[in-house]
Amino acid sequence: MPNPEHRRRLRRSRRSALSALIALLCVAGPPQPASAAPPKQQRHGADSEESAVRRLRSRVRRLLKEKRFEDAVRAAQVALRDAPDSAAVRREFVDLHLSIARSWLAEERFDDAATALDAALKVEPKETDALRLRQSIEAARRAA
Repeated sequence: MPNPEHRRRLRRSRRSALSALIALLCVAGPPQPASAAPPKQQRHGADSEESAVRRLRSRVRRLLKEKRFEDAVRAAQVALRDAPDSAAVRREFVDLHLSIARSWLAEERFDDAATALDAALKVEPKETDALRLRQSIEAARRAA
């Protein structure tokens, strides 16, 4: 069993990692397509998009399991920058941020949860799950 000092260090380390993730969500938001970058060649149309989405989904889940939240958000941001018109990539981006928001809501980190929702709503402004979750956050704030 960890001693109290070890627990404090773990909490500090976790807080630091979460603070960095919040900063990433706030500052970066979803990346915008680089106007100077040459367009990527389309390989096989829908097949290559499906493959890219599967790779993204797999990578994000792996990173989340490894507690590498910042890297998961960055991977989703890069995928969104590279394929801003892909509904599947947008869905993965939104799902990731909803997952983060739910996690922070459970920890009563209301401001952080709202920040994650803001990132999701920038991509999909009418996302009903995000809008409902925002209402849950407000209700939890009032109850706290």
